[in-house]
Amino acid sequence: MPAPASISFNFLDGFFVCWPLSCSLVKQFAIYLSLILGAVIICVLVIDREEVVTTSGVVESAEPVKKEPIEDGVVGTIVWDSEQGFEQNDSRVADTIPPAKATVDRPVRDQIPAPDTKPKKNYYSSVVELDGEALKAGLHKLVRGHRVLAYGELWDALTYLDGAGAGKVMLIYSRVSRLASNHGGDYGEWNREHLWPRAYGISKSSPANTDLHHIRASDVKVNADRGHLYFDETEGESKAGIRYSADKDSWEPPREVKGDIARALFYMAIRYEGNEPNEVDLELTDTPDISKRHHGKLSVLLDWHRLDPVSPEEISRNTKIFRDYQGNRNPFIDHPEFASRVFSR
Repeated sequence: MPAPASISFNFLDGFFVCWPLSCSLVKQFAIYLSLILGAVIICVLVIDREEVVTTSGVVESAEPVKKEPIEDGVVGTIVWDSEQGFEQNDSRVADTIPPAKATVDRPVRDQIPAPDTKPKKNYYSSVVELDGEALKAGLHKLVRGHRVLAYGELWDALTYLDGAGAGKVMLIYSRVSRLASNHGGDYGEWNREHLWPRAYGISKSSPANTDLHHIRASDVKVNADRGHLYFDETEGESKAGIRYSADKDSWEPPREVKGDIARALFYMAIRYEGNEPNEVDLELTDTPDISKRHHGKLSVLLDWHRLDPVSPEEISRNTKIFRDYQGNRNPFIDHPEFASRVFSR
């Protein structure tokens, strides 16, 4: 008797020969089901792998990557690490912070994160009980050794830190916004203003020259008008439409940033003690003196600090500098009470 007929067919790009027609339908169904499930598993494994383009343009396969919010509305990248599992990196870290294996999506420009209201107990735990010179020395130890930026990095950093929306940056003294791309050294452009003037002891090789805690975006002409005048209540009057004023030796900024400026200068006075290479001892006094690197006017700055409290934007800027650039904080933003404990005599 001739052997039962067989049927040949193509299935899932593979060639299979069916069992003889005399086989039970149950066995044939089980075989077909196994083949289908196997093909599905193979497809899932292939699809599950991602292709990524490296900075060199080479396409490589990568482990699964997922996006999650980290802090202050910033989206970071969480990447699989074979030894530690999913690992999160939420900042462009300072030199003193161990580098993470993941990279970070830069925060959206002009987006102000929510205020960082979480207590900094661990950061300040060693100094909260101190006062006077002991507190000043303790704060210096906390904020020293930050990541130092190149001078050219400041354009991008200030665009991010002082962004005013729609691709613009807010200018510290005139309180108007200007296109972030319109920076340079000509009138009508904005440049990098050192709240602690370089004439008061800051060399080009000093970390203070690029310290973002005291560098702000400013109109070129206004920056030149201020020069190296110290801060004080001036005897001059503001012109119509101008938010600042000056006299022969001092400069008075707009009311809404007086406290910001005071706290930036408090930071500079505790950060730079002259005990590291390319650094000099920066001091605040009521008798400013360029030759002694004494800036001021201290009593007025303390008044401004009290009259213009810390704002959400100031808290946000402090957090961004710590998290995304330098790895250190301005203690007088986190703890405004430190100002009187360090500088009041």
